[in-house]
Amino acid sequence: EEDLKLFDIYPIQWLRIIKDGRVKVVNEMFMYVYIIDKGVYKFLSPYSEYKWLSNCNAEHFQGYNQLPWTGELLLITKALKDVAVLRKLGYYSIAPQSEQNPITKSFMKLLKNRFKQIMIFYDNDIPGISGANKLCITHELNSIIIPKETEIKDISDYVKYRGLEEASILMKE
Repeated sequence: EEDLKLFDIYPIQWLRIIKDGRVKVVNEMFMYVYIIDKGVYKFLSPYSEYKWLSNCNAEHFQGYNQLPWTGELLLITKALKDVAVLRKLGYYSIAPQSEQNPITKSFMKLLKNRFKQIMIFYDNDIPGISGANKLCITHELNSIIIPKETEIKDISDYVKYRGLEEASILMKE
C-alpha cells in the first residue's frame, strides 16, 4: 500500500469515458488510476475492453516526480510497475510511455546533470532491445537486461517468479 501511494497509484470504482459525444461508464473489478503529473493520468482496467487509457504524451515519464534531485544511478526502464519494483530494490528509475518513445536531448541533459550514471533497463525481448539500442546510440549510454536464460523479460516479473531477495542479487551482479 505504501508503494502504491508513493507512486500515486489508486484503486477506482468506475471510469466515465466521453468519446464522440457519447458517454460510457466502465465499472470493472481491479481498476486503477496512475497520477503521472498534475492533470495527467493513466487508467488501468485489465479486464475491460479499455485496458489502458491515458492523456499522457511522450514528454511524461512515469516515476519522474518520485526522483530525488540528484543521485548516483538512474535506470530508465519500461513501465511504472518496474519503476516501483526497482525502488523497492533500492534503485531510482523512470519509464517513458513506451520503449519505442524517443527521449529528447534536452531532457537527457537534465537527467545527466542530476545523476552521475544513467543506464537503460528495458525488457529482454525484441522491442526492448531495439528501443534500448536506439537510446544508447543517441545518448551515449549503456544498457542492462535480465539474462535471456532466466526466461523472464523484466524486473517486475523476476520479482514475481523469483522473489525480492533473488532480484536484489541479480541487480548487484
